[in-house]
Formats: sequence, structure tokens, C-alpha cells
Amino acid sequence: MGDVWLRLVRPGCYPRARGQKTPLSIREQIIRGRHYVTGTGLGPLLVRAVAGSGAVQLLAMVGTFIVGIQLARGLGPAAYGRYGIALAILTLMMVPGGLGIPKFVTREVAAALALEDWPRLFGVIKWADRTCLLASVLMSVITVGIAAVLARHSSHLSVAILVGIPSILLLTLANVRAGALQGMHQVVRGQIPTFLLRPFVFSFSLFLLFHLQEQSHSWDAMAAYSVTAVVSLVAGELWMRRYLPAARPTTVADDRRQWLRSSIPMGLTDGLQVLQGQLSILILGALAAPTQVGLFRIALSIYVAASVPATFLAIAVGPTIARLHSQRDERLQKVLSRSAQVQFATVLLICLPLLAFPAAMLSFVFGRVYGASAGALVVLLIGLLINAGFGLNSQLLNMTGHEKRLTEATVAGLATNIVVTAALVPSMGGVGAAVGTSASMLVWNVIASYQAWRRLGIGTSVFASAGRRTEPSATTDRG
Repeated sequence: MGDVWLRLVRPGCYPRARGQKTPLSIREQIIRGRHYVTGTGLGPLLVRAVAGSGAVQLLAMVGTFIVGIQLARGLGPAAYGRYGIALAILTLMMVPGGLGIPKFVTREVAAALALEDWPRLFGVIKWADRTCLLASVLMSVITVGIAAVLARHSSHLSVAILVGIPSILLLTLANVRAGALQGMHQVVRGQIPTFLLRPFVFSFSLFLLFHLQEQSHSWDAMAAYSVTAVVSLVAGELWMRRYLPAARPTTVADDRRQWLRSSIPMGLTDGLQVLQGQLSILILGALAAPTQVGLFRIALSIYVAASVPATFLAIAVGPTIARLHSQRDERLQKVLSRSAQVQFATVLLICLPLLAFPAAMLSFVFGRVYGASAGALVVLLIGLLINAGFGLNSQLLNMTGHEKRLTEATVAGLATNIVVTAALVPSMGGVGAAVGTSASMLVWNVIASYQAWRRLGIGTSVFASAGRRTEPSATTDRG
């Protein structure tokens, strides 16, 4: 397969024969374009996955942005801050409930599908559901205890946490179905329930909420959030059943101990990454008023929206990474190099207008009071630009069995976040939290990229050579 990304960007220049490049006629370009829509090779598969994921994530970004506006204007900075703290706690509780299993399911289903190992495919999904159910129930009980402790300080925050507890189990099971769909190369459909349906159902629920009652509280918004989790789970279940192989085996594989040993490092890594994303909110909640949390959360929500290209590329290319690695295919380097270049260019286009007019944009969209978030937003966006240049290093390590190395990188990033954020928040507020978040991501990406190069001989950054021939290791990382 040829150079997917170069052909996509420059469709008029394509080699007719080896060593000869001539412009294609319009008819030939149409045929070539149709091939990338309907073909079955690696190039068409990647193009459809990335294009479809981009469309889903773009719509999801719009929906999430609308939800942010609704919450900011409907709740006000203080109640929005309490909602943000409650959501941060619930998000952290979802990680042990999932144990890294959704991402592990993507890897195992993709590998089983490539080898037509149906007992392994059905077995890992069955094991994932059972394990996530038990773990999520345990984390829900722990969350009830946390809410009881926090009730002494803020009854509003405690009630919001209790109302959101059902989402721990519901979203964890929905993520398992998303992971299975992505492993079956239904990358776009796998994202729709969790990334597309949730924000728009949430937005509609908030619209009804803010119009049916004069004053809304943080727990009202959290109740609407739990409703969206039900929709995600139902949609994911229906689609997963539709695309599972028709040839169901009479017995399924059950290698639960090995599966758990592989998924726990992924879960630890995911937990540390989620903690990195939520740590700034938690520290602000501990050291500052809820209003400060609400202001910072607005900047953080725009930062998350701007990082959508990195998210959809990781989701779209992840199954292909697992497939190429399992087949020892030398095209893996080319896929990662082009992905890094597309990721950086897209993030740059999104960030430039936001960096040009941060305060004016915040005040116009969310309200004048949120213009104070401009400093934190600028710091977060500059950090995002730098980190986007490192490419899909974490996805490469996860999909090739080197998840423990990624965990080490995440621990280092988390330690950086704790030290920097705790040191700067008392004097700099939200800007200090933004510096801590950006610094932690930089440390994490540097280590992850180094480990990818050391373990696999593959560069993931925008500077990596797409033409470099590699021989990916077929072994997993046990140490």
C-alpha cells in the first residue's frame, strides 16, 4: 500500500509506474477517490476510519461546546464549579471500575479478528462484561462513602455525587461495547454512542431542565448526565450485537488471569491520565472557592475540545496499529508518521484563532464573568500544541503490549502535575493549574516517545521519517 496521507493531501500527483509521477486525469482521480471510499485495503480502511472519526468528533465537539455553554450560563460559576468537582470524582471512580478493559478489548478483538479466532473474541467480551460489573459495583459503594464524608462540608456537592453514581457502571459497560466495535473495525460506529449521542442527549436534557424550573442546582445537571449514560449503553449494545461474527463458537476462551494482568497496567495508565486531567480541578476545589473551579473548568473544556483531533486519530488508528504489529508489517512507521503530522496540523488550525482572541471569545460565548479564564486558556493551548507534535506514542505502546512502559511515563507526568499545580495554584489560581497540566503532559509525552523508540524502534513525532523500514517486535512487555 502506498503513501496514504500524501495521496490524500495531493490526489493529483500519484505514481503511474515505479519511479514515474504524472498528474492524473479527472476521471482517474474520481476512480482513485472511489477506491478510498469503497476499497478493502489498508489505505481505504484508514481513510474511512479517520474521516468518519473526524466527522463524529467534530459533531461531538460541537455538542460538548453547547453543553458547556448551557451549564455555565444555567448554573453560574459556583454551582458549575460544584458540578465540575462532582464530575471529576465520578470520572476517577470509573477508571478502577473499568480496569483498562475497554482499551484492552479493542486490542484483543482486533487481533482475534485478524486471526479469525472466534473463541478468543467472544471470550474476551464476556470476561470484560463480568469483570467490569463487579469492579463498578465496588467503586459505586466506595463513592457513596466519599459522598457521605463530603456531606459535612457541602451538602450540594454530596447530593450531586450520589445522583451521578449510576453513571459509573453504565458508562463503563458502554465503553466496553465501544472498544469491541472499534476492534471489529467499526471505528465510527464505536464512537457514536459515547462521543456523539451523549453530548446531544445531555444538551436536550439540560434545555428541558433550565426551561422547566427557574433555578437549577448541580445535582439537577448530574441527573441529566446519568440519563445520557443509559442512552450510550443501549446504543452500544445494539450495535455490538449487530457486528459480532455470525459464527458463534460453542465454547469460548477463558484466559482471565493473563487478560487481567494485561488490562490492569492499561487501567492504571488510564487512571493516572484521568487523574492528570482532573487533578487541577480537585486541587483548585481544595484550595480555592467553587467559583474559581468554575472559571478554570471553562478553559479546560475548550482545551479538551481543541484536542479532539488527537482523540479521534488515536481511536481511528488504534486497531490498525494492533493489526500491523501482530502481522509484523513495516508500514506501521508510515502510519504513525503521517498520523502525527495530521494531528499537529489540525490542532494548530484550531488553536490559532483561540490564542488570538481568548478573553473576547470567552466573554462573548459564556458570559462576561468567564473572561477571567483567558490566561489559563492560553497556557493550556500552548501546551496542547507542543504535545500534539509527539504523535500517537501512547496508542502505539498500548496496542503493542508495552502498556507498562506507558504507565511509567504517566506516573512521571502525574508527579509533575502534583508538584507544579500544588506549588502554583495558591499564588496563580487557574493559570497555575494550567501550567501544571501542560507540564505534566510534556513530561509524559517525552518519556512515552522515548520508550516507543527504545522498545520498538519506531518514531511517533512529526519529525519521524515515514519512509523508515522497521521490524516491530511481536513480543509483549512483561517487565
